[in-house]
Amino acid sequence: MIPMRKSEFMPRNFRGFVLRVTKSAPLMLWCWACVSGAEPLPAEYSSAYRMAQQWNDQPSLSTDLVAFSLIGAPYHPPPQGAKCCGVLPEYEEEYRQIWYHVPRNYLVLMDKWDGGPQTLVMFKVTFPGFEALTVKNQACMSLPAAYRPPGCRPLEFTIRRGGAYEPPDDVLFNNARKLFHSQQPLPGPYGFELYETGPVEARINTYRKKTPTHTLVIQCLMRRPGDQHPATCNTTSRLESGNVLGYHLYSDQLEHAEEIDDGIERLITRFRLQAEQK
Repeated sequence: MIPMRKSEFMPRNFRGFVLRVTKSAPLMLWCWACVSGAEPLPAEYSSAYRMAQQWNDQPSLSTDLVAFSLIGAPYHPPPQGAKCCGVLPEYEEEYRQIWYHVPRNYLVLMDKWDGGPQTLVMFKVTFPGFEALTVKNQACMSLPAAYRPPGCRPLEFTIRRGGAYEPPDDVLFNNARKLFHSQQPLPGPYGFELYETGPVEARINTYRKKTPTHTLVIQCLMRRPGDQHPATCNTTSRLESGNVLGYHLYSDQLEHAEEIDDGIERLITRFRLQAEQK
């Protein structure tokens, strides 16, 4: 073990070490636990630290209602011939605030925790069940994936403000059609149509299924051939309110994708109705 040379980016009383794994490739470990009686960070660092914390999950067991809103707007197709980065009409007169009343223990990230207008809000729930954080499920909801109880895989989803040009699900899918290898779908799992994009070593699979409420489109960045780990997938959907829903899941959850999507939308609708009834 070799003492690590001080750096201007480290606290003055920081003690670290380098663990030499091989002669040619030392592995540096920053031992923050070795700090003893650390002094407060200088103002310029502490300010940056506080700003960074707003992007970390901030779960809570509180069930107090948080009232917040996100801008929504009716959809307008871009004018024909409009360039991708040109100036387009904003339709700001059609914007409206969509209000939600949500118990605090469903929320893990938002712009302003005192409520009011927001840009993006993140929720975290159990699956199955779509339950908020409680003392009973705290181990499942709070621990890193490697330490969670068996069968525990929480869901995180976001809703964000939407503009007049946020495309509905079918339009979003059709905008990507020219990238597919074939316009004719392959048979996918669990009733999905499958469309493929990209080479084998960087394949993107697009899964599409008509549900009772909308067209569910999920994109998965597939693993390289031979890698048996589940692929990471994501989906984005314009809601009836004009807000935009987004969440991640894994390819081994496609079997439950429709149930997940329906459960999330039911939650969002419930929180909207609670706000409208106040």
